[in-house]
Formats: sequence, structure tokens, C-alpha cells
Amino acid sequence: NVCAGFIRKDDWDIPGNDLLSSSVQVSDYASCCVKCQTTSGCNAFVYSPSTNECWPKTSIGDGGFSRSDRISGFD
Repeated sequence: NVCAGFIRKDDWDIPGNDLLSSSVQVSDYASCCVKCQTTSGCNAFVYSPSTNECWPKTSIGDGGFSRSDRISGFD
């Protein structure tokens, strides 16, 4: 499992705590997870299936909220 160690939460967004100044284009959730695993300081991420955007994050912060078209992963 490429995302071992990360908890997946569908339809969930995590605001703030972005590691990068903009999102990264990836092909799928697993690729977003790999991007997080290979980015120093990344402990969470959010992936958008409709736009293939990935946001690596330092943490889940306040925990996030329900939002369609978002899949979160956190350790």
C-alpha cells in the first residue's frame, strides 16, 4: 500500500497549513500521497479528484470540514 501510515478520509477538506505556495498537479490520490511522503515536513494532504490538484500540508490544524470533491490523508 503506497499510502501506508496515512488515514484516508473521503469528502473531507483541511484548510490552511499548506507547505507549498500553490497546488501540485497529480494523477490520483496515491500520487498525492507519494508527493506528501517525499516532501519534507508533510504530515497531511488534500486531493481533488475533479481537478487532480494536491495540497501537501504540515498538519491537519483544526481538523477540517466536510467538502465534496476532496479526499484527505493524514498520519
